[in-house]
Amino acid sequence: MTQKEFISEITRLSDENPELPIRFFVDSTEMSDSHYTPHEITRVEISPWWGDGYGLVLCEEDEIKDRLFGIFDDGERTDIEIGNLVICEYDDTVKQAICVYTGAAEL
Repeated sequence: MTQKEFISEITRLSDENPELPIRFFVDSTEMSDSHYTPHEITRVEISPWWGDGYGLVLCEEDEIKDRLFGIFDDGERTDIEIGNLVICEYDDTVKQAICVYTGAAEL
């Protein structure tokens, strides 16, 4: 898709789902040492959006649940107990968003 087509897709998804925020998922591994790195949109979709409060943002359900499992695994709970906590936490805190993924662009 062209950048213009991606922008049209963002607009369409936003028009169809006005309650959803638009979030940008920027690949920071491709950032330059200078102040700015040109990026281009590589993918657009509606997906989960979860942050841990410390700068980590995840937007894949399996990755979010794995992270929550690690948070709740205190060595005293069974996997079933942790799994139930993960499901409750996921349902209570993870919201859907229009996710716009970007990657470094050629100059």
